[in-house]
Amino acid sequence: MYAFLVYPDSAPSDWLTRLDNEHVAAFISPLHDKDENPDGTPKKAHYHVMVMYESVKSVEQVDEMRERVLGANYNKGYENVASMRGYARYLTHADNPEKAQYDRADVVTLGGADYDEVIHSAADDSAALREMYAWIKENNVKYYHELVDYALAERSDWARVLHKGHIYAVSTYIRSIAAHDKDWRERAKNERIPTKLRINEETGEITESFEEGDQSDEDQD
Repeated sequence: MYAFLVYPDSAPSDWLTRLDNEHVAAFISPLHDKDENPDGTPKKAHYHVMVMYESVKSVEQVDEMRERVLGANYNKGYENVASMRGYARYLTHADNPEKAQYDRADVVTLGGADYDEVIHSAADDSAALREMYAWIKENNVKYYHELVDYALAERSDWARVLHKGHIYAVSTYIRSIAAHDKDWRERAKNERIPTKLRINEETGEITESFEEGDQSDEDQD
């Protein structure tokens, strides 16, 4: 794996098409136009490009590829990538909050590379699950398909987590909430626990409301 910089003001206008024609898996960062030097001055706008070969390539082969993409006179220089995930996350400064942040949706992928799969971590799964559990309770979700439909339409990150094997945990959580609600309602009927409290705004009097079919002692007299 190798990475190099592309400066849009000096690279060929069709460099991205040329790179695509190499048929190699690659990630191209959003345009880094908000980066700063240590002294606070702005850096020259640039793209980070990471190419991922399926086999070992020599330095000469990488140079030849860059020359085809950027031209013979373009400045040389690239770096070996030690961690695919680490560098992929660096494309948006995901782990560098002190630096300008860029939108992961603006990362360009070539050659069948899956950016979300590469940058995903167990911590991301945990965060997504916490968000799903909160959403389930807030929206009184009773059926698993309601969550799936929402995730497919609005939260692709949730859908990915569900498809990775967390279906049982989430569906069990939904069933548990539904069972708890049913038990509570049965207890409310049997033990005469009011399901709602109403306050008269004029008098401040608090009145109790029971489940439909249940009556207070006064009503039974």
